[in-house]
Amino acid sequence: RRLYATHFQTIGAREIFPCWDEWKFKASFNISIKHRKEYTVLSNMNYNRKIHSINSKMQWTYFDITPEISIY
Repeated sequence: RRLYATHFQTIGAREIFPCWDEWKFKASFNISIKHRKEYTVLSNMNYNRKIHSINSKMQWTYFDITPEISIY
């Protein structure tokens, strides 16, 4: 089992995303993840659809767009 998480406070987001990671700047995120079908992927938003790719072992999971939040 694996778990990937982030803890960007307060200036760590700039190491992953091209951004200004200061509290006053806000952005929304549109998250989609391609993964093996047997894996479960999670987000802080609900998933809205799963699409099986051409390779029957992989699928895309799409999550709802986040409200505007601080990037970090």
